[in-house]
Amino acid sequence: MHNRARWSGKLYMLRRFLSLREELLEVRDSRDGVIEIDDTARFQGKVITYRNMLSTIDVVTKSLQSKYDTLSECRDDLDILMKVVNERKHDPSSGLYQCRLGQKYISRTAYIVQYPHFEAGVVKILKGI
Repeated sequence: MHNRARWSGKLYMLRRFLSLREELLEVRDSRDGVIEIDDTARFQGKVITYRNMLSTIDVVTKSLQSKYDTLSECRDDLDILMKVVNERKHDPSSGLYQCRLGQKYISRTAYIVQYPHFEAGVVKILKGI
């Protein structure tokens, strides 16, 4: 899961894989070496964990893709998401259990933010601060 696809694209791929998993295993077993699939319980658990996590944050990802959101609204959405992730990442019953989003990926100072001071200034202007 370390490519640059949008979160919603990754969620779609995981859902699709899970829906086709049995058929893929049949093809793997019927044809020697045509495809390789990890069929361990550990891998299955990882796929389900990622799917659950991405399903939980899907509302935010759809919002971020809206053409009507301002930078300020996007920053607010990400701040709320970061807060929710931090509150729920240690709860095994949560869809965000062991979620690694946070400071590194969605904070105001995340590595993806190329000009954090510029972004902060724009957000202040949009909010009238």
